[in-house]
Amino acid sequence: MINRSEIEIRLKFYRSHAAELRKAIHMLTDGGASSYTINNRQVTNLDLDKLFKMLQAAEDKIDELEGLLAGIKPRRAFAILPRDW
Repeated sequence: MINRSEIEIRLKFYRSHAAELRKAIHMLTDGGASSYTINNRQVTNLDLDKLFKMLQAAEDKIDELEGLLAGIKPRRAFAILPRDW
């Protein structure tokens, strides 16, 4: 298990990453730009789907880390196998 300071560092990183993604999406959808650069990476209007997926992943990670800070343990995956007896 990671400690509280590491969670806060990761949370700060993902929040800044999500902010950059939101800024890029806003610039591309607002019509202000046809391309945008994020950390030496050029994105265009054609990459909007990928940007939305990246933003969703970053927001999911933020929610998970905030939950860890609040003391909520991550959910465990399990499967239910239907059987025909």
